[in-house]
Amino acid sequence: MTSSSVRWVLVEGTTGEGATLDRGSLPTGTDEAFDPDALISALFDKAGARRVHAVGLSWTGAAETTVSAVWQALTDRHVDNVIAVSDLEAAEALSSGIAPMTGYERVVVCVVESGAGVMAAVTADGVSADRVDASALPEVTRLSPQAVFVVGSGDVAGVVEALEQRTEAPVISADEADLALARGSALAAASAVSLLDAQIAPARRQPSTAAKLASVLAAGVVTFVVSLSVALGMTLVSGDDAPRMARSQAPVPDTVPAAPQPSAKAAPSTPKSAAPRTSKV
Repeated sequence: MTSSSVRWVLVEGTTGEGATLDRGSLPTGTDEAFDPDALISALFDKAGARRVHAVGLSWTGAAETTVSAVWQALTDRHVDNVIAVSDLEAAEALSSGIAPMTGYERVVVCVVESGAGVMAAVTADGVSADRVDASALPEVTRLSPQAVFVVGSGDVAGVVEALEQRTEAPVISADEADLALARGSALAAASAVSLLDAQIAPARRQPSTAAKLASVLAAGVVTFVVSLSVALGMTLVSGDDAPRMARSQAPVPDTVPAAPQPSAKAAPSTPKSAAPRTSKV
């Protein structure tokens, strides 16, 4: 969510096929009427009888009013598997899904939003992300990337053009670039809820946590990564101001506690066991 729009994806996350059930955006400017209840109702209707496994919310600093309204709409529906995902965590989750498919050791993902930017780097040492001014995104050349992916709802074309003049590495975007942060939020939320549920009911004989997370990852990035892979010409193979990740049943607090650092970041508040069906943001 940004100061001007809300973007969402509703992703099937149990089979590994990665069917995208719904996607879209709505303007939220001062002259636009935004009804969070109507949006939540429509998305739950799309999910149908399938239980929503996780809801990830990610927003820029200027969108607190909008996210509070969405969170309240979810609370009114007694949805308790809501995960607050920072823009950094969303970018890291998205980068982690893209990088292994490129075959490169150094990949940079630039998330361009209106008036804001996030730069995520994937190296042999791991994944890191930092907030930067959108105008500074072309400075990724200092990271010596082998490939650069540019996504977001901001001036993606302008950043791509600037990067192409500064680096010999391929610079790639995709048709669904504006939904990238929503996809990253869905990935991070689904992973967090899966880990929390695994901690609650370790004796339940279900597919392993690793298998569940792999299927969630495939579900979340498949459409987006296919677009990127076509642009790159590669072949797919199997494989601080914003809140940190936190699970809550209440409207957005002023301060969300930092998450512990397991393989996926999550800070359980009141974990609830849930049979995974659909990931949604």
